[in-house]
Amino acid sequence: MLNVFICEDNPAHHARIEKCVADYIMIEDLDMRIAVSTGDPDEIIARIEKSPATGLYFLDVDLNGELNGIQLAEKIRRLDPRGYIVFITVHADDMQLTFKYKVEALDYIVKGDFIEVEKRIRECIANVYEKYTSKADRNKFVIKIADNRIIALDADKILFFETVKTAPRKISVYSTDSRYEFYGRLDDVERSLGGGFVRCHRSYVVNVRNIGTLNLSANKIIMRDGSFCYMSVRHGKTLRKAMDGQSSITSSIV
Repeated sequence: MLNVFICEDNPAHHARIEKCVADYIMIEDLDMRIAVSTGDPDEIIARIEKSPATGLYFLDVDLNGELNGIQLAEKIRRLDPRGYIVFITVHADDMQLTFKYKVEALDYIVKGDFIEVEKRIRECIANVYEKYTSKADRNKFVIKIADNRIIALDADKILFFETVKTAPRKISVYSTDSRYEFYGRLDDVERSLGGGFVRCHRSYVVNVRNIGTLNLSANKIIMRDGSFCYMSVRHGKTLRKAMDGQSSITSSIV
């Protein structure tokens, strides 16, 4: 699911933008939701820090606070480098600030005729959703690791996820060339990655495409690189069904 963030401190404009976004998501039945709709930039930053993921941001440039919309976008870029940012403002010449702060924007909408503003907002949502649901853009898993760095992992290279037994709500992710730890829940991981990733044990989510051998007698899953994780008897049928559904898989079952 793609999260949408709205930051607009004018109550009337805020209400119209929020309604436009919500109505379009509902009418088009998009896998999106408004995660935060506020006039306070700090609420946007706090939400991204808590749950890092790619988002779509509609930002008013003229926020009456310590941060303006351009400065907020600069902070967002550090936390969500792949996010889609759309500026909405009454001043067309504010666009020059995006170059000063080196903020790449998807669009820059000037407030005026709100029918035209709504049209542009809908076009931005459609554009972003097409990119987000394409294989090239979707095939990433974004996490925030201990030093607050944002890492985008290639989903095809991920082997499995494992809960860290010594740290509540902490998860290890193993890929073909790296291992990272981050805070989260396995249920959320499985939902966010979708097809190809299966809950095989209460402590593991595995990438079915990277399974080498499924050892049913030992309840062990051996990955193509030789690493392994475990499966429970309860999840065995689900895992085998998922493997059968992946026609490109050449792994074995013993």
